[in-house]
Amino acid sequence: MQCNNDDLGNVTSGENATTLAHLPPFFNLDTYIRQVLKYKTAVCQIPKNMSTVITAIFCFLYDSQSFRRSNRTIGTELFFGRFCEHKNEHLSVGSLVQETNTTLNEWIMLLIVRDPLDRFISGFLDKCVLNTIGKNIKDNCYGCGKDIACVLKMLYDHALLFVTTPEEERRNVINIEDYHFFPQNWFCSMGQHKSNYKILKYQSDKAGKAATLQEIFNIFKERNVPQDEITAVMSQTAVYNNHTTVNTYDREFYHDIITSRSDLLQLVHKIYYHDYELFGYEFNYTDIREEMLRRPSKKQDC
Repeated sequence: MQCNNDDLGNVTSGENATTLAHLPPFFNLDTYIRQVLKYKTAVCQIPKNMSTVITAIFCFLYDSQSFRRSNRTIGTELFFGRFCEHKNEHLSVGSLVQETNTTLNEWIMLLIVRDPLDRFISGFLDKCVLNTIGKNIKDNCYGCGKDIACVLKMLYDHALLFVTTPEEERRNVINIEDYHFFPQNWFCSMGQHKSNYKILKYQSDKAGKAATLQEIFNIFKERNVPQDEITAVMSQTAVYNNHTTVNTYDREFYHDIITSRSDLLQLVHKIYYHDYELFGYEFNYTDIREEMLRRPSKKQDC
């Protein structure tokens, strides 16, 4: 990555971050449910929270024989062209129970959440940094390119635009970046159904990722998923590293920018306040520059 001062940016327009209001909770953005009816197990997905691999896992369990016959593997499934598109998918909790002729209390409903800053940086790297090869980067991410301060400010403004737009017109103002950056509590009809979900906390480091998967496997066992099916899922997710932005210098670089600037931390807090409160994450970030200095030196482009 070629790093320069444009990546650091400035919050120069609009109000000072300390005077901004927190974004409100529970705006119904989208609900993406994947289910395995025979085990009465479902998951509501939030973008950037293991969504690709979880879609593949639930597809495999939904019809493992067809999945295998089609030479599909969990580790190579992508969102577009996914094997179970429209097969085990629902766009609301109501449609899940209606279309499966069940009641909600028959199901275990999983919801995977993530530290809000970690999720934001993952989305930023995916959409604003890694997705810029061969493109005019200023076309990406609210016109900010790789300027992370600009992205945070524009994200706040765009989220305010979304919540103040009449409901029937909101689809006209939302864009692809919003799905990756908007608060997690705006997904999955959280205001109505938070108490129906079993919440799992995803951590993007290697050990945390493995722990989250193990927690899911334990739930499968409780739901009477056969051990050979669980073993197959475990085997195919052992190399779950294909779609990740963790453990890179880029992540450390942008994390350092945010945690070393009070104005940017204020924006993170204003945008994601209710995620921190609802899911029990502490807003307690430290500047990681000292940690970076303690790491073995390596040649960088900036």
